Amino acid sequence: MKKEGAWIAAIFIGIAILLVAFYFFTPESKKEALVTEPIVQPTETVETSSLPDGWKKYDSNDFIITAPETWFISYQKNLAEKNEIIGIASTDSETIYANLNEINISVSRFPKTEKSFNEVITEKIKDQNTAATAVDFMKTVTNSLFNEITIDDIRTSKEEITLNNGTVIIKNTFQCLKPCDIESGAHTLTQYFIETEKETIIFSCLTGIDEKSDTLNLIAEQIIKTIEIK
Repeated sequence: MKKEGAWIAAIFIGIAILLVAFYFFTPESKKEALVTEPIVQPTETVETSSLPDGWKKYDSNDFIITAPETWFISYQKNLAEKNEIIGIASTDSETIYANLNEINISVSRFPKTEKSFNEVITEKIKDQNTAATAVDFMKTVTNSLFNEITIDDIRTSKEEITLNNGTVIIKNTFQCLKPCDIESGAHTLTQYFIETEKETIIFSCLTGIDEKSDTLNLIAEQIIKTIEIK
């Protein structure tokens, strides 16, 4: 029994010696091949829609825009070819145009054959000069109910923002904390100037100043950022 156990121990020792020798004398390339790499399960790619729930793409002659399906889209009538969007509103009817409790986005186009991009900005932008003119007008033309406005009641700002597709455009905000014209009350007008190859497009967002106007202006800017120029 002792001899049998000694033979078994010798066999195990011999196997161990062979394994050690095999490791040290095996080339590195073969040794690497013996290493078992972990199995990596493929990651499933889930495609998600680029449109928010309840939003829809609308096609115009010169651009594509995305807006909530419940909003009103106004098209130019009697157009021979494709539809041309001239307005978007946060309601389901054209009553928006006399309602500062909602927001109205009007679309204006200026061909470059008539005016350059910079000329359109200079002419159409609402800035501190516009504010001063409005204050002077309200003080001289209107009655005492409206002529208490001062230059401090009008806030203006101009900045660059980036559309979802990377296009940089100009955003201008003109906010009247008191009535600054004879047609409307306190309001915010935000203008977005977009330059294309053939024209300048202005998207003008008009709303009143109340508890929901900030939300409406944020949604309007989300809409503007979806614009894709053709």
